[in-house]
Amino acid sequence: MRAAAISRFRIFILALALLAHGCASTDVNPRVAQPGKGYVDFYADDSSGLCWQIQRLEPDELNGKTVFEEFKPRTNDILRLAFAPGTYRFAINFLNRAIIEPGTVIVSVENGKVTPVQVTLDETGKALIEIRHERMGASYARTGRTTKVRASEGATFRVAAEAEHPMAYRPKEALK
Repeated sequence: MRAAAISRFRIFILALALLAHGCASTDVNPRVAQPGKGYVDFYADDSSGLCWQIQRLEPDELNGKTVFEEFKPRTNDILRLAFAPGTYRFAINFLNRAIIEPGTVIVSVENGKVTPVQVTLDETGKALIEIRHERMGASYARTGRTTKVRASEGATFRVAAEAEHPMAYRPKEALK
């Protein structure tokens, strides 16, 4: 019985430590900065819509923990994430573009401030992009699976990112 109580206490302490570590939240926009939080504003000048994927990288790591991923395109919108103050390294990718090299940036997050990160897409060339559409189920006189393959030429991109200096917190609407 004592061993079970100690085990529950360890699980509680572990859960508390994970919560206190300062995980990122999804896109946030409070009216005032929250205590113990700093914010990173990712933005790109792209009117066609981008599906963002942001990963937090540990030192000497290529693939990190995904802190934001969205399959709905955003058009010229600021993506704001909250973090505990500190220095972070991020990888930035777009899920609806042919990216040959994701962008990486080191960002200093300060308590109660916003650090803007400008993200640009640099076209690197052309590639043949293959789109597969699979259909399962029965159709007239057939059963099973059909696959349609389309190929078209599309642009490939390299992502570049540059962190700016932290500034006083303001809601996103005040920045436009």
